[in-house]
Amino acid sequence: MSVRNVVALLVLAAAAQAQDPGPEAVPEWIQQGRFRFTRLDGGPIEIMKTARSAWGKHFNDAEKEVLGNLYTKYAERMTDLLAEARINFVWLTFSVGYSWEEEAEQREQCKRLVARLRERGIRSAAYVCSVSMFWESMFRDEPRSVRWITFDPKGLPYRYSGGRDPLRFIADVSNPEWVELQKRRVGAAIDAGFDALFFDNTAAAAWAPDAAMDEFIGKIRRYIHEEKRSNLLLFTNYGLTPTRAMLNRNMEFVFAEGWREPGVWGEEWNVSNIRRTKYLRGIIPPWKPLTTEYSIFQSGNRATTWLGPRSQKLATAEAAAFHSDYSWDMEGPFDNALMTGNTAALESWKAIGAYGRFLREHEDLYWKAHPVSPVAVLTSGGGVSFAWDREDSGLYDLLAKNSVLFDTRLLAALEEDQLKAYRGVVLVPSAEVTPAQREMLERYRARGGKVYTPAQDTPAAEILREVRALAPDGPSLAIEGAPHVLGNVTRQGKRLMVHLLNYASAPASGLRVKLGPSSAGAKATLFTPDSQTGGLATRAVPGGVEFTLKTLDIYAVVVVE
Repeated sequence: MSVRNVVALLVLAAAAQAQDPGPEAVPEWIQQGRFRFTRLDGGPIEIMKTARSAWGKHFNDAEKEVLGNLYTKYAERMTDLLAEARINFVWLTFSVGYSWEEEAEQREQCKRLVARLRERGIRSAAYVCSVSMFWESMFRDEPRSVRWITFDPKGLPYRYSGGRDPLRFIADVSNPEWVELQKRRVGAAIDAGFDALFFDNTAAAAWAPDAAMDEFIGKIRRYIHEEKRSNLLLFTNYGLTPTRAMLNRNMEFVFAEGWREPGVWGEEWNVSNIRRTKYLRGIIPPWKPLTTEYSIFQSGNRATTWLGPRSQKLATAEAAAFHSDYSWDMEGPFDNALMTGNTAALESWKAIGAYGRFLREHEDLYWKAHPVSPVAVLTSGGGVSFAWDREDSGLYDLLAKNSVLFDTRLLAALEEDQLKAYRGVVLVPSAEVTPAQREMLERYRARGGKVYTPAQDTPAAEILREVRALAPDGPSLAIEGAPHVLGNVTRQGKRLMVHLLNYASAPASGLRVKLGPSSAGAKATLFTPDSQTGGLATRAVPGGVEFTLKTLDIYAVVVVE
């Protein structure tokens, strides 16, 4: 092969890596199970942004003061809190859509804080809005930017906050001059020492169709790798719309928001985060790290309050048990309460710290561990929404509440070879199946795979019976004795980790767990961050091993080997 051909192949390989990163692009520190992430919005431009955004106008003067000075006056105290809680990855507000000149002080504050955090072993990502233009600032300092905005079908400029924000226009990501400004911001983040960069507001297809957003990210990626010679990691929030979520192929790291406070309130038992996490996990490859922001609460949301200690613990454990990471938004009330010594806020932080330390001390239970799932649920995307309101639980939550071990697979992203990993599949009644996908399922069935499609009105007990029958001899988990406890199983080599989660507001007692199949001589070891959890006993039973827990407070991991 000629030198010219070799060079051409290397260029093509570099271009492919720049557009679609592989597992080699994910450094060890950010692999699943090794990082604990949170948002850390702040600084002078964050104050300006919140004052001009519908969601942030309710912040009081004290909350604004802490927010504006978080990277300076309060930086040392906040860094101490992060280290205490074993948080090792945060994002910092770097650019929100003001002019280059107006964001200069913000960039300097971030540069100093990045260095401070790095000294404490905490990595940083730069928050950059992909589309926002605060037009008063931009039109004044960059007159050309009047040509950069994008318009709705009526010819009006798209605006933020569902059109309610008169001061924040949306930029056209296909405009070359806008792309150059974003490259400049990304380059400044690289020069400031950031490890990663988060592009916000990439989910809205009305602002930028899938192809346009994908092309924009591709230009940024090539700039990072080819012009800056950097390995800066990219992540964004594409949302859960199927075609948009599939664009996560061009990210090293995946972020999603809109997850809900888990727990039991009266007749409501909310386990909907499992559904969302499994949905994303079925789209992105298993080696790609995922963090999920819990931002909608039983009462209030991330902009108005914070979770109590028990919910902080349950949310942290829920994410870890299902191959994800738990993050939250500290902006506004929570930051202010922590900086002013509010007792309730400090109790919540203590809970975050307790579980953060447990995850750090037992990384070996999560790093390079993967879910055990003999069954896949196939969907075309219906029933897994990004809506901010309450949702019906549906098939996914029925399976999760009964500890059925399953993956969720989006039909549009499903490859035929992936079906070989499952003994059976469940086709959700609402799924829209193309002829090619139907032929793929027929070939799967011809090779011995089982396909089950429940009717819309099929009773829950019948669905559970039929789904379990898809893999009668496969890995299974059954939990008795506690109505609001569910489990998941992950594998790491020859070890199985049985994760147990109690969603009730009080400890559960007399818990019986059956894991099948398992060898009669299997050894079971209990790990838990909760002082009230304990009393493990194990015995062999037909088809597997059974262990009982005298008490389960919130979370426990039983390692079977």
